Amino acid sequence: LVHASGDARIAADSVSICRVGYVPVRVPSYYEGPTGDWPDVLWPMAAPITLPAGQTTPLWFTIRAGKSLPAGTYTGLLELHAAGMEPTELWIEVEVFDFTLPDTPALKTDFGFSLEAAVSGAEAQGATPGRQTLAAAYLENALAHRITLRQLTDFPRESARYAASLAAYEDTLARLRGSGVSTLA
Repeated sequence: LVHASGDARIAADSVSICRVGYVPVRVPSYYEGPTGDWPDVLWPMAAPITLPAGQTTPLWFTIRAGKSLPAGTYTGLLELHAAGMEPTELWIEVEVFDFTLPDTPALKTDFGFSLEAAVSGAEAQGATPGRQTLAAAYLENALAHRITLRQLTDFPRESARYAASLAAYEDTLARLRGSGVSTLA
């Protein structure tokens, strides 16, 4: 994506595209809640993907503007290719505003998280990434979206070696605070 002046660019690696997945909701989470297929999952798109014919498939674009990027309008071309069709060109326009978000959000977040449920869900999908790998991936994603997941950022539990556990936690704590974690428990 190129700035209107031609002097600045948003690099391709700052753009991510996800395919929107749906979760079947049979029982609403509250009495007026909807049922049926509900858009919820964002599946990262890697190499070419196969999409079902005759069905609308929404895509979710995330474009990250770095702190040093000049404000203004950026445009670029997205070209879609499909078997048996001519390429389709879509022009994308992004407006970058003249402000920077703080490293640590002013709005504190403290989302509950269950690693056990995440592992169970991954295994139900046929994945076996391992607890630590899955926890690290969830934490990285949460931090990228400025969200604190409590179970993954907790202080060590009290124990007979609590002072040693806290000392070992110092590097992790510094990394979390530097990554924008807004609450610790």
